[in-house]
Amino acid sequence: MIIFSTLTKFYARLLGLFSILLQLRANPVQAGSQAEFSQWLCHVHNVVNRSLNKPIFPCKRVDARWGKLKCELRACYLQGTPDFGEG
Repeated sequence: MIIFSTLTKFYARLLGLFSILLQLRANPVQAGSQAEFSQWLCHVHNVVNRSLNKPIFPCKRVDARWGKLKCELRACYLQGTPDFGEG
């Protein structure tokens, strides 16, 4: 029975991986900007939600829900301040 349980979990993960690869083929990553990437990620997330019969998130509300990163000189910080050994 342990072998059957292990194979079942492996098979489910393999199907999940295959599904992700199909999604990436159908919806190539769009990352020309933070806004574009956020919308792409939301769209792909909603594709998965539809397949699981879960609620769809309105992608126009991504920034309102999670906010935008404040980036300067391509350095984005979520917490604290950077320490690059300067000063």
